[in-house]
This record gives sequence, structure tokens and C-alpha cells, in this order.
Amino acid sequence: RLYLEDGYQVATYESLVIALRELGGYLDYLREIGVYDNTRIIIVSDHGTKLVLFEELFFSQINVEWYNCLLMVKDFDSEGFATDDTFMTNADVPVIATNGIIDAPVNPYTGNPIDSDLKSGDLYISYSMDQDEDTWNPNYNSGNAFAYTADTVWFKLINGNIYEPDNWVLVDGPGSVMSTDAGRAQLQLNFLLKESKILI
Repeated sequence: RLYLEDGYQVATYESLVIALRELGGYLDYLREIGVYDNTRIIIVSDHGTKLVLFEELFFSQINVEWYNCLLMVKDFDSEGFATDDTFMTNADVPVIATNGIIDAPVNPYTGNPIDSDLKSGDLYISYSMDQDEDTWNPNYNSGNAFAYTADTVWFKLINGNIYEPDNWVLVDGPGSVMSTDAGRAQLQLNFLLKESKILI
């Protein structure tokens, strides 16, 4: 079921529909000029947002809509349309873009290989509760690593499946063991209290 019950939900939904309609027109244009088939097209959003459009994505501990952002790929000479729920992130885009084009690609800024190897281990996902805009200001957060604040909440994602509530486990931070029942309850309470402040 799709919920469109407030102005933010409706405005966001309508703007996305318009954007996708215009994007469809651009793809038709690429077909008209004969470059669609021999072009790899990647469309990715920077993040999701908390719209509460789909009840099945709003769990007690987290609204997964934040992490369920758009990633669409049309490869060279591909046909048809399919959906895939494989766990992906924005960081997969360089891997997809260079696949089959550049052998052993390397990030020119860090010297690290461009691959998805980090996803083969434990997955830790942060949820920043800090509403201070400076946290997201590049003058504050610069370099090649994000500076987290004390208000950052961490989840360990089990099995890479974002659609199962039990797969989102509150933890103390990356690499930490599962919180104790008492500690997890406190993390859950802190998270819900902060989440309610955001809603207000």
C-alpha cells in the first residue's frame, strides 16, 4: 500500500514522477539518435528519505526508506527490465561504471582498488542523529573519511537484506560485538527518543 497522506509525501511523489517522466523522454532521445544500445546508463540517487510511504519499510528500530534509494543500470546492448534486491550502495557505482572497461581500476584519490570487497564482510551502517548542518559541511567533513559525531547510531545489517526487520541490529559501533540485551534496549530507547525529536 502506498501512503499519500500529507503534503511532503504528495510533493515528493509528484516530483519523482515528473523526474522519471522527463528521464524517459531523454532515454527515448538517446534511442532516436542511435546511441542508447551502445551506452551504459547508471541512474543513482544520493540517499532515500523518510516519507513513510510504505508501511512494510518502517520497522520499530529504523525506517528503511532512508536506505532504499534508487539505483538503475542499463548495460551495453541490454534488453528487457528486471528488479534485483541484491544489497547495493552508492559506492558500487564506480564498480559498475568501470566493469569490463578498465582493468583493475584504482581510486585516484586514495590509491585503493575500486571493488566491492568490503561488502563481503560485516556490514555496519550509520544513522546520524546530529541535526547540526556543520556535520554535513565539507569544510567540517573533509578528506576521504567521514567524521562521525557522538550522536551517530550504528546498525549491523545481517545477510545484506534490508527488508527484514530482524536483520537490523543496533550495535555500539563498527566492529563491535552485538550489544547486550540491556545495552541494546538502551540504544533502542536512545534511538527512538532522538527519532521522535526529529519528527517534532
